[in-house]
Amino acid sequence: MTTSTSKSAEGGAPIRIVASSGDVEAPFLEKAESFIRSRTGNEPDWLQRARSKGLEAFRRSGFPHRRVEEWKYTDLRTHISKSDASSSSAGHATQIESSAFDAITLTFVDGAFDRAASSDLTSLSGVEVVMLEDDLGALVERQKHLLCAIDNPVTSLSINGLNLAQARSGAIIRVLPGEALSKPIHIRSVHTGAEISPARHVVVLESGARATLLETNTGDGVKEPALIGQSLQIHLEPNAELSHHRSVGLPDACTLLSGVAAHLEAEAHYAGTTLNLGAALLRQDTHIAFQGEGAIADLTGAYLLNGNQHCDQTIFIDHAVPNCESSQVFKGVLTDRSRGVFQGKVLVAQDAQHTDAHQLSNALLLSERAELDAKPELEIYADDVKCSHGSTAGELDEDALFYLRARGIPLAVAKTLLIEAFVREPIESIKEEAIRNIFMQQVSEWLQNAEVRT
Repeated sequence: MTTSTSKSAEGGAPIRIVASSGDVEAPFLEKAESFIRSRTGNEPDWLQRARSKGLEAFRRSGFPHRRVEEWKYTDLRTHISKSDASSSSAGHATQIESSAFDAITLTFVDGAFDRAASSDLTSLSGVEVVMLEDDLGALVERQKHLLCAIDNPVTSLSINGLNLAQARSGAIIRVLPGEALSKPIHIRSVHTGAEISPARHVVVLESGARATLLETNTGDGVKEPALIGQSLQIHLEPNAELSHHRSVGLPDACTLLSGVAAHLEAEAHYAGTTLNLGAALLRQDTHIAFQGEGAIADLTGAYLLNGNQHCDQTIFIDHAVPNCESSQVFKGVLTDRSRGVFQGKVLVAQDAQHTDAHQLSNALLLSERAELDAKPELEIYADDVKCSHGSTAGELDEDALFYLRARGIPLAVAKTLLIEAFVREPIESIKEEAIRNIFMQQVSEWLQNAEVRT
């Protein structure tokens, strides 16, 4: 065990950092400890203290394993200890360049903010953007709280803690009251090698604000095993509306742990869409917490996997107040020996009357070796609600294939058409045409690069 003491940035009590010597966790603990020491004197005392608490949480628990209920289908600890880059990387998404559409672009390369490849942040209107490594003195208390929050019922406390302890950069975004941004905000993460620092982002939409957020992850340059950690904390004040879209296309050298926590006040609306086109292991955790009546959360997504890729989509929606709506619709396409996981839990509190909550998981298994683990859950304590859940998994419709082939369409083309139609539904829910078209283009490219077979 290693123990060290460093002086706080603002002259407060010393920060004590303790690192254990677990085989898997040891290098992560040592790296985080060294990074926290390097930040002494360069950031506020409250952030230094939060980082040390995050590291302590990771030291106590380490990476989760399958005996943890929320991780029973994803053996992260074993994966990290045995990870290699021997799998095929075919089928991952191409990089969305900032020129693809008009946006406020924030580019991060291996977790570090690249100002030269980003939009000018000094000329923005209606939105304030601060980087984690900048002067944080102007942050409001809510932004500070979200930045330091690691307690989440979905994402492991230890993973959140490690992310906070090691995060070198991240965007802290605040959309001012009543503002409707004319351009999407594009958080563009480009990964090039194994030395990738975690990123930690915060988005606050104040009362009546409207915004679109696009997150993309690509890593064409990654050849050696790399662990990528990302955290996004969202708070929507009354009547705020956020359209949030995520695209992930990483080679099989990458493991991505992505956590999103969204807090919705009265009449707020969160619409989230994900398109996952692969990684060695991809875990996306989403936590929606309703904090005011009349709020709505619509979650949709598609994942297309090949080789030995593993995608775990875990969602927890907390209906703690009455008169809120939530929906989850996720579709998967699995080939070769890939594995998909969908865990979608809805908790309806006793006082949350008139809740309307639905979830659906559909998957196409295009190989006898592909696997799907689906666990939709409803935990309801109120008696006046409309809730449903469902899950299906199967092969391509033989009648539909016969119909297309009878009209002279080759088998491979017929399969592609049916798969595109299958995954189109969640993508069509995207209101922004430019983003919707980009996502469908990525699906088409994946189908061209991947060998789709039954």
